[in-house]
Parts: sequence; C-alpha cells; structure tokens
Amino acid sequence: MKVRLSLVLGSIVLGLIFLECFSRLVFAFNFSNRDGLYQMDPEIGWWPKPNLNYKKVLSSSKGRQYSALYTSDENGIRYTPREWEAEANVDKAQYNNANTTRVLVIGDSFTGDLHSSDSLAWYSYPDKHADLDIWAFGIGGSGSTQQMLAFKRLQPIIKPDILLIQFCSNDPENDFFPNSYISGIYNQEWFRPYLVDGEVVRRNDLQASIYRQLYASSDLFKLIDRSVLKIRSQFFPETIKSLSASQLEEAVENWKNIYSMYVSTALNSGVKEVWSVTCSGYPGEDANSTQDMWREYSEELGVKVFLSFSDSVSSANEDGIDTKSADGAHWNDIGNKIAG
Repeated sequence: MKVRLSLVLGSIVLGLIFLECFSRLVFAFNFSNRDGLYQMDPEIGWWPKPNLNYKKVLSSSKGRQYSALYTSDENGIRYTPREWEAEANVDKAQYNNANTTRVLVIGDSFTGDLHSSDSLAWYSYPDKHADLDIWAFGIGGSGSTQQMLAFKRLQPIIKPDILLIQFCSNDPENDFFPNSYISGIYNQEWFRPYLVDGEVVRRNDLQASIYRQLYASSDLFKLIDRSVLKIRSQFFPETIKSLSASQLEEAVENWKNIYSMYVSTALNSGVKEVWSVTCSGYPGEDANSTQDMWREYSEELGVKVFLSFSDSVSSANEDGIDTKSADGAHWNDIGNKIAG
C-alpha cells in the first residue's frame, strides 16, 4: 500500500514538474500576453520588460491580419526619438535635438500593450508630423496611481517639457482600493499599489500575499489563474461583482484627488504643460459620464485635452472602418493611425 501511494505521489509530482516546464515554455516564447510584456515591480506593481524586440502577426476584429513589432529600451520605454541615445548610466543619456519639445506619453494598455507596431502606434504620428519628440511608455491594466509613480521614475531620465496622460474610463476603478475586494483580476488588483489618505498601500492580507508568491514563482499557476478568470467571465459572470453606484461615485472622487496630485507632481518637477487624451469615445450614443468627467476636471486643472483623439476612431468604427484589434476593445493599426 505504501509503495502504491509513493508511486501515485511520485507521478503527481512528475506531472506537475512537466506542466510547470511546459508553462514556462509558453511564457518564454509568447510576448503578446501581459505576462510576456511585463515583469513584477515592487513599487509600481508591474513594469515593461526591458530590451524586448518581438514581432507577431495580429488579427483585427474583422479578421484582417497585420504584422506588429514591439520593442522596449533598457528603461522599458516603448518608443523614443531617433536622436535619443540612452546609456546604461541614465546620467549620461544624451539628446541631440535640443530645439524640439520633448513629450513624455504615459498610459495603459492603449499605449503599452501589443496591438500595433511601435512605429504605427498613435503616439508615433505626432512624433513624425509635428515639431515634437515623443517618448511613449505604457503599463497595461494600470491606473493613475501607478502611472504617477512611473512618471516620478522616468522624469529624471527624459526631462520632458510636456506630459501627455492617456486616460481610460476604467482608471477610477483601477485606483479604488475597495475594488480589489470585488474584481476577479487578481494579477492586477493584488499587485497594484493604491493611494489611500495620501499613503501608497497594497493588499497585504494572507490571501493576497500567498497569491503573489505563487504567481511570482510558478508559470503553471499563472496559466491556471488566467483560465479560471476566463471561465468565470464567460460562463459565470455573476461571480465577478462590480462596484455599486455609490462606490463608483467614491471611486471618481478618489481618482480626482489622484489625478490632481499627478498633474501637480508633473508641473512641480519642471514640466511646462500637461496634456491628456482618453481612449473612450462614444459619438452618436448617450454621453459617456466618465469621459465627460475626465474632460471637465482636466479643464479645471488647466490640462489641455484632445477630444478628437478617441471620437474620431469611434466615428470611423461606426462607419464600418476596421479599427479594432481582435479583442474588440483596443485599436488595431488603423485605429491607432486615426487617433494619431
């Protein structure tokens, strides 16, 4: 009996080892998912992996295939001007076109994830066609707190004249600490830093701590976790709760405080202007309250907004133009070009 039990346990262990090795191969050769593009970061939650160069054929929501190239430099920045020469020691980084205005773009998945080539992403067009030099940096799934912390890290390297903030309608939820107890996206909520009463905090209960340890050490756990979330989202959506109306109001007010701090942090660092765009555009439908809130509050803070950025993509999509990536939410190469 003991021998049989040992054989069964040994088989289970070998099976788990095999599955773990297989999972690591999956992540090692697939950079199109979030785990392939990002690495865990103790301060910001996750950060783009440095020095990536990855090419993949993507599909639009209409089934059109197109090639996309994703790159990152040693700081995880996805797009830099040609005149930029950064060395390992950032104090020695040189910029050879001092007469051009420097713009640092910081955003979420619409800026950082792989939905088009870097050179065809929305931020590349002002770099090509305006008297602006663009550095683009994105953290897929992030909120404004993470992006503000990223700005503090990148500002001494880039020394931008303008900060361009790419907002998304889910930013208030991403920045709202109580949402971490409701959302089923644990690989974001349980790694994400939150700003609560002026202090940066994160989930440190036993469940979240154990999860982070398993997620950091096992690619098999990552695959299982992702599969469970997909099954819950598709077949048992009622198991993933959403914020109540009153909680959403709290989340918006909380985001306003973070956004105000983000803007003042940038201006106090030497940035001359703060601009912002939103990826949420809904022309022809009822006014989107989150977009209106973003626009109105940005204008209160003196932030310059560009409404045509997302509205033009939404209008083109309604006219039947192929603007969406395969997930039906983000923009493909054509959508990025229209926004740019």
